[in-house]
Amino acid sequence: MRRILSTTLVALALLGCGSKKSSDKDKRPPDAAIPVLDVPPLGVAAVKDMNYVYGEGAKLYAKVPDLYKKKDWAGVKGACEQTLAKDPKHLDAHRVLGTALAQLGEYEAATPHLATALAGDFLRWGPKFPQDTELADYLASPQGQALLDLHLKLKAATEQAVSSGVWLLGRRSTFKWPSKSGSASSRGELYAWDEASKRFVRLTHTEHQLAAWLPSPAGDELALVGYDKAELPDAKKKNDPPLLQAWVRSIDARSFELRTEKATFKKVRGVAVYFGPGGQLLVDGLAASGRWGTTTSATYSIDASTGKTAKTTATKDPGSARAVVTLDEVLVAGPAAGLELTPSPSDPALITEITMKATSRTISLPETGLGDATIPRANATGNRVAFATWVDPCGDKNAPKGTLYVADAKTGELSHLLTAGSRFNVRWLTDDRLIYEDDAGGLRIWDATAGGKGRETGKLEDKAGFALSGLSPSAKPLCRKEPLADVVTDDGSEDPLPPEEVEPGPATVP
Repeated sequence: MRRILSTTLVALALLGCGSKKSSDKDKRPPDAAIPVLDVPPLGVAAVKDMNYVYGEGAKLYAKVPDLYKKKDWAGVKGACEQTLAKDPKHLDAHRVLGTALAQLGEYEAATPHLATALAGDFLRWGPKFPQDTELADYLASPQGQALLDLHLKLKAATEQAVSSGVWLLGRRSTFKWPSKSGSASSRGELYAWDEASKRFVRLTHTEHQLAAWLPSPAGDELALVGYDKAELPDAKKKNDPPLLQAWVRSIDARSFELRTEKATFKKVRGVAVYFGPGGQLLVDGLAASGRWGTTTSATYSIDASTGKTAKTTATKDPGSARAVVTLDEVLVAGPAAGLELTPSPSDPALITEITMKATSRTISLPETGLGDATIPRANATGNRVAFATWVDPCGDKNAPKGTLYVADAKTGELSHLLTAGSRFNVRWLTDDRLIYEDDAGGLRIWDATAGGKGRETGKLEDKAGFALSGLSPSAKPLCRKEPLADVVTDDGSEDPLPPEEVEPGPATVP
């Protein structure tokens, strides 16, 4: 899941470097030395920093798109400077201001703004940055060549962050249920979190509509699943479910460039997404069956080049995970590789034993056993397995909670990690280190080698919430017997989400 970025940058012919010719707008002497720029921090310190689109500078920045289209560079400069005075973290304003200043011949002033934008969201602006025709004169100048040198450093830093970081989903702001039919989104994107710097590098650009992601069995492709509209039932019909306008597409797991065009599924209860044999991207359209149930209306394949769907009888690759997305809940589950699960003789849906194939060690599960809503995960060498006992989320508030354990194949001993009302989605970072979801939208890291018998060594917290593979409205398991209660609804201030439409230079990655 942590793939090395391999985007190839197109070489620039840097004309005029060191020659006696220079642009009329270049205020530096022709033989000026190329400055060395400090490398700014990569990514953002918190995912909420990506909420600048609705931040204090949003109203001021609203003037920029029209000014940019008119190529009113002085107007763009003024509007962006006003925006940044209100919100210094507004990356779009930094990026567009850099172009405006370059067009006005203010090369030295343009550099820090362009550098801030590139460092803050490299995969959005970085891959095609050297080809930006609006910056051609600037990039031929000493200041521009310095930024191109910095660009290569940021590219290398991004590759490192992507390959070694923890991939996770994060929201730009707290999820709110739509108050009416219309625009709706998860507010999420996929990020790589760097443990050393504690910073987040944004990997996807779906206008914050991403609800789930899953890798192909070959590991070269990522399926992305999200939604942009919801249709709510009449308030008097509490047993009717909400419907979605869901979308599915895939991107390259290394370059993050588009591989399969977006396919849209209108007025569905939800979608189930997975890979079929040969890497074919498949989608089950889900129809409602009462308030909580679903049925598969049809299975579709997606034409990679057009995004058009066609009904198919293809089936799921046994090695593929499956993402089920509805407005109520997002569930992502995959095969229990390296494990053999033994169901209860009296209840086939309840797992009572786990056998670790690498060592033939069988673990008897305590308490309520393992329900089919949670699949355990073995580490790469198969000498440890993480699993959680499952309880009814509709039970009394004083009823026992689920508990996350790690079993050691050598000794058979269980390490208790956390007891809470959580889905306990887990992922092994290494043979010894596990990351898992808690019941408050946070992520915790447990190290088997710490403190003798293992202990928690890290924690990520954010009010808006994190997840490993799927962003549900709530971090707690969903009770499917009653209508949702105590939900926070949108007041309309973020409806609809403005698109990332002001894009200087060449088209960006998805």
